[in-house]
Amino acid sequence: MLIPRGLNYFFEDVFSKLQTVSFKIMDIYETWGYEALIPPDIDFKSTFNVKEEELFRFLDKFSGKTLVLRPDFTPQIKKYVLFLEEKLYPLRYYYFGNIFRDYKHKRQNFVTGVELIGCNEQEADGEVLSILHLILNLASTSFQVDIGHTLFLEGLFEELEKVLDPESILLLKEIFKRKEITHLEAFVESKKLDSKYKDTINFVLNAYGDLEILKKAKKFALNEKMENALYDLEKVYKVLKNYEIKTNLVFDLSEIRGMDYHKGIIFEAFLTSYPFPIAKGGRYYVKDNIGAVGFTLDLESFLPFVKDIRPKKLKKFKQI
Repeated sequence: MLIPRGLNYFFEDVFSKLQTVSFKIMDIYETWGYEALIPPDIDFKSTFNVKEEELFRFLDKFSGKTLVLRPDFTPQIKKYVLFLEEKLYPLRYYYFGNIFRDYKHKRQNFVTGVELIGCNEQEADGEVLSILHLILNLASTSFQVDIGHTLFLEGLFEELEKVLDPESILLLKEIFKRKEITHLEAFVESKKLDSKYKDTINFVLNAYGDLEILKKAKKFALNEKMENALYDLEKVYKVLKNYEIKTNLVFDLSEIRGMDYHKGIIFEAFLTSYPFPIAKGGRYYVKDNIGAVGFTLDLESFLPFVKDIRPKKLKKFKQI
C-alpha cells in the first residue's frame, strides 16, 4: 500500500492499545486536577515559532493568511490562555493528538502532554515532573529523566562574554550542544583564560549525576544567576522527594537545549531501549509575569514499551 513517507495507519491492535494507554494516562492527569484542551489540527502560521522547512503550509481561502498543520501543542494553548477573559490561575490542561513536522522519516506523531500555567514556583516544576514520572512507570523498561536549568549556562556565558569574542562564544555553545569533551579541551587550551573560567568550563560539560553534582557545582558558580539555578534545582528535588520520587533522576548542568525558548528548568526523559528522548519539557513564559511549565510525550513511540494493560471488557451484542 502506497502512502506518503513518514505517515502511517493505526490498525486495530495498535489502536486498541493506544486507546487503553491513553485512558490510563488520562486518569493520571485528572487525578492531579488537569482538564482536557484539544486545539484544532490547523492554525495560523503566526501561532508557531518553527523552522519554515518543517511546516506543512497552505493558504486560507477565507483570510488569505498562511495556515499550517499543528507542529506543536504548547503555542496553541498559550494563545488560548492569553485570550481568556476570566482567568483563575493556576490553569491545568492536558492534550492528546497528532503533531506534524516535515521530517525525512517521521512526519506525523501522536503525542500527549500537560501545561501548568500561572504558577512561578518550583512546586509547579515538581508537580509536572511527578506526572511524567508516573506515566513513565507504565513502561516495562527502565527510564531516566535528565534535569537541567537554562539559567546555569546563561550565567556562565554572560561571564565568558567578558573575556571571549562573540565567535568563540558561538563555538563554545556548539561544543556544549554536541557534548564534545575532546573539542572542549582543545578550545580551553587555545584560549588564554583565567583558571576560574577554565575550571568552570571543564566542570560544567561533565556536570552530570545525582544530587551531589549540584553541591559540587556551587563552588563553580560565577554569578548570582548560576547560584539561583542551583537553588531552583535543589528545591525541585525536594518537591519530588515529598512526592516520594527519588529514583531515575539525573541532573545535567551542561544541557543547552531550549535556551532560546525555555526560561528555567528543562528536562528530557529516556527509555533504556529507545535511542531518542521519549519526552521533553521545561519552564517558559506565557507573558512577562505569567510562568508555565509542561512536557510533551511521544506516545506513539512510547506505546511498544508499555506493560500490558487490560482494557475493560464490554458486553458484546449479537450482530444482526
